Amino acid sequence: MILQKQFIKILVQLGVAKYEFDAIKSISEMERAEIIKKIKYSNTNSKFILFKKYAIRYLANAKKSSEVASLTTVNSNKRYVENILKTQFILNIIIPSMKKRGLKLSVNDFLGFLDNINCNLLHSANNMTKYYKNLIANKSIVIDDDYLYNSNIATLARKNIFIAHIEYNSITDNTKIRVYYFNTSKDKNSYATTLNYSICYNTMKRLFGKNILLEFNVITLNNLIKDGLIEELNKKGINPRTKEKKTESYLIEMLRANRLCEIDFERMKIKIISYDIK
Repeated sequence: MILQKQFIKILVQLGVAKYEFDAIKSISEMERAEIIKKIKYSNTNSKFILFKKYAIRYLANAKKSSEVASLTTVNSNKRYVENILKTQFILNIIIPSMKKRGLKLSVNDFLGFLDNINCNLLHSANNMTKYYKNLIANKSIVIDDDYLYNSNIATLARKNIFIAHIEYNSITDNTKIRVYYFNTSKDKNSYATTLNYSICYNTMKRLFGKNILLEFNVITLNNLIKDGLIEELNKKGINPRTKEKKTESYLIEMLRANRLCEIDFERMKIKIISYDIK
């Protein structure tokens, strides 16, 4: 499931279609062949593309349609928003990173690049086995193999928190980890953000050792939510006993409540980003 205007951009960026016109023509042909269908997104003129059961069977290499499940009915916009944010991440971060490194842009090279940077965006939260095997096979990073399969990586993925990049520096003995939290909430959601930030840090520290450098990027739907979340995280409350303003922000207080300290604070940073989804 993907937003049509994003799908067109990806087809062109990855060289599947030379021009947007060619991509639109191919999409129309797939629709006429009943490989895909289009549905209107919310109260907008935008459309989502869904693969029909026949196409899913082909992609899954199944012999019968009964062996694959149809797409489930979506009763809220949450799932649509999740897909929009993830696809925009590919357009904003992954493809530009490939260009910056001078890599060939194709579907296969794109998938290979995700594996090379240890990104789990396209791995199902219910089946991280392949991703775990890729991490273990990567001799350039140091990881606790025994803990990996019992870690919270799959749990984080169910919360829309995905690993974008893992890189070990043997000179500094640091493992740099960049993750993205696709926050689909229309509220500021400061409590969930700080809790997930803490869980993510503790999970990565347990997996890769104490010398980690975590960058936790929170993607919000629009600038209003972004600004509100930043304000909430930096807010200093009132001490109920002294009636004076507290010296530490809400973010630091919540991190301390999750048993993190100054040493940890130096090894983690949070960024709030808006994709301004309309």
